[in-house]
Amino acid sequence: MSTHRLLPSLPRIKVPIGRRPQRLKTPFMQNPRGHMEVLRKLVNRMFREERCEFKYNRAEECRQYVERLIQLGVYRGPDCEYTAEMFRWWFIEQDLIDKMWSIVVPRFAHYPIDESYTDVYRLPTIRLKSRVNKETVFWSRYSIAVLELKENPFPPMAEMEQMRMSRSFYFSFLFKSIKCSLFLFFQVTYKNLKFQVWDLGGQTSIRPYWRCYYSNTDAIIYVVDSADRDRIGISKQELVSMLEEEELKNSILMVLANKQDIHGCLSLAEVHKALGLEAIRNRTFQIFKTSATKGDGLDEAMEWLAGSLQSTK
Repeated sequence: MSTHRLLPSLPRIKVPIGRRPQRLKTPFMQNPRGHMEVLRKLVNRMFREERCEFKYNRAEECRQYVERLIQLGVYRGPDCEYTAEMFRWWFIEQDLIDKMWSIVVPRFAHYPIDESYTDVYRLPTIRLKSRVNKETVFWSRYSIAVLELKENPFPPMAEMEQMRMSRSFYFSFLFKSIKCSLFLFFQVTYKNLKFQVWDLGGQTSIRPYWRCYYSNTDAIIYVVDSADRDRIGISKQELVSMLEEEELKNSILMVLANKQDIHGCLSLAEVHKALGLEAIRNRTFQIFKTSATKGDGLDEAMEWLAGSLQSTK
């Protein structure tokens, strides 16, 4: 079936369609090819992770293509040549095509025709400090959104709303504004010690909200991706900025150099140096190499943290 005959036979997607393409700039490529390459990467990430944070304009345009690809799978099936061709172009890796047919398409096969397959949540516009050099500092505004597939494996928004209602007014406003499970609260008991833990996301858009959780903090568990050499400098900047906060001046610091099981990752000594830990004074701290997937190093780290907290009480 040709494209001009196929598309009219599909239902209209149930999300807004802009009048013109957004400006999705990418280096070394000129529109329209560069524009489509950016969209293809966004779509691949969306189907792999199922809940992603993008700049707002990218989320809005990516959403349209995600909706259409799901429609092709649901209404045309694997025997349609056009659908197979579209999947081969849009999905860079074969496993995403397999995921579409085995997970995504069956999930939405019985969805009502007038209901969308995705949700988008716009986060508050934030100002982030950018530094050109040591003397020049400027601020940039970012409009961020969270795009997700419905029925994804992450905590549903209803649970986040219930958590929001149990907090103080300020946190209620925060959760209502963000409307995404970027902050998780849980309790852990270890060696007769009960830890009340806030797991704060590391996305650029929510780092300014970290300071809302600094009050009465006994310890900081700072997790670093040892396999991400390109962004270890950003991790250092955020750590240094955090430790300068007055509310955290007495907090114990435990750094977890995670993903030590990945080949080519930074060693413990390299992470220690990259984060500038040797410059820390007047603070109890330690660094451990860990692998969250295998559980390596976690017992040793928790043993040290429990002992350090008990010794300060």
